Amino acid sequence: MNAAHYVISIVSHRELGSLWQRRCPDAVGRGGATMELPAGLQFVGQPWTVSFNASLEPDVVVTTMHNPPFVLIQRLANGTFLYDGYLVQLWELIAAELGLRYRIEPLLSGGFGSVGENGTWSGMVGELAYGRADVAVTAIYLRQDRASVIDYLDSVAVARSYSTFYVRAGKDEGLPPVTAELFGSLLQPLHGSVWWAVLVSLLVLALVLRIALFFGLSDRVQRTTNISSRSAGRKRESSGELTQGPVVDMGLGSCLLFSFTSFVGQGWPDLPLGTPARLVAASCWALRTIIYTSYTANLISHMVVHSVALPIRSLKEFAEQPGWRLAIQPGHAILNDWRRSRDPYERELYRRSVTRQGFIEINFKGDSVFELVQPKVMTFVNFDKVVFALGPEVCHLVPIPGLTVKSKDLFMGISKRRPALRRAINDILLKMKETGMLAELKARWIKSKDEMCVMKSEYQQMSLGDMFVVLIILPVAMVACAGICLIEWGWFRFSQSGMYSKIIGKMSDSLLAVAFLKSRRTEIRGK
Repeated sequence: MNAAHYVISIVSHRELGSLWQRRCPDAVGRGGATMELPAGLQFVGQPWTVSFNASLEPDVVVTTMHNPPFVLIQRLANGTFLYDGYLVQLWELIAAELGLRYRIEPLLSGGFGSVGENGTWSGMVGELAYGRADVAVTAIYLRQDRASVIDYLDSVAVARSYSTFYVRAGKDEGLPPVTAELFGSLLQPLHGSVWWAVLVSLLVLALVLRIALFFGLSDRVQRTTNISSRSAGRKRESSGELTQGPVVDMGLGSCLLFSFTSFVGQGWPDLPLGTPARLVAASCWALRTIIYTSYTANLISHMVVHSVALPIRSLKEFAEQPGWRLAIQPGHAILNDWRRSRDPYERELYRRSVTRQGFIEINFKGDSVFELVQPKVMTFVNFDKVVFALGPEVCHLVPIPGLTVKSKDLFMGISKRRPALRRAINDILLKMKETGMLAELKARWIKSKDEMCVMKSEYQQMSLGDMFVVLIILPVAMVACAGICLIEWGWFRFSQSGMYSKIIGKMSDSLLAVAFLKSRRTEIRGK
């Protein structure tokens, strides 16, 4: 590996296997351990070569941090470190191909790297920017602010990040508070546009019913033959005998009430004689059948079929509800965006990361990672990392809908002082991608949530909280009925009292006086 001019030439799977199995005595990170080719990893494609003059390049200083599944760092009892992971294996292959002498200096604090208030960079970006390291074996975002101080191995993205906010799924099994949102949940089985269409349909049907009753031939005959009965009915009403007028006498309000009773499945006390009015009645019943069956089916599905419940649904709820904590990796690139954001709730997230109040630093070490699945913890992270670190426990985490998903390519970083090394590594990465070797190596380490978690399809038993909004309708209606009865009784007593007559008399006198003054002014102007 100490040749003055090293040329790589990979032409077969056997030669690639021997490459992976060769020892790297100069690599401090592995301590000379034998590298084995992952089972099933295959090399396909045409032979390719990359030239690189290793003897003219100084030793490479590699910075990295514990960031599974990309980099796994284990500290041994003798104080040394053991390295493994997707990018560690990738780097060892690259270093062996180029004949690089390197040493790994793990970064135990600082994270990926973000710019501080004074303009200085921290983390691995700072290590590269200030000359303390040459290569960052990690997966970081390509950002313009970082690109001003470091370079990227950007010929091939080593991974893709899907970062967003996650919380533990779950809901309170107790009774929900009586709010407008609680009653609004009864409308959820149908879309808002459907409810507006139903309302317009009821109004149109009521109007058409009124027109059909007024102009229908059969109902007009009924109107003619019942003119005398109407006056007779009023006389009987004045004498205390209750009578009911013919259907043809229904006003627009009565027609609207009848169309609503059809919609809720109630019959009419009288049926119009005319065919047009009966067609309207049949249309009301047809509309009721379609809407009622659709609503009932969707309501049962909404209440019974298993669904994911979220404790919060926005950054506003996170900031306003007590006891919530934010979890994020140190030096995450999103922190720079939150610091400059116009959204006060995003700036609150940045404040927590600085003050460490209500904050969890994700380091993926030991049992601390299981804090991410605890209640009242909101995590912003690349989900591939959490899947690897938590295993089946990751199935408890769900994304908060409506919040932005940061989907970006991830690259390794390199110092601006090593342009030749950057070109050589970029060439190797490009060839690895073309041959499919990079994809197979990545598949060994990075698993998706779908491969680990199986969505539940069974029915869930309805709880009292699920039925609470339905059960509370009756007592609410009773309270409203009692209130209306009190108002009507009070108005009746008031109208029967002498005060009501005095008020009406004074209002009449005032109106007559105003009318008299207006007429006098008109006469005076006329003269």
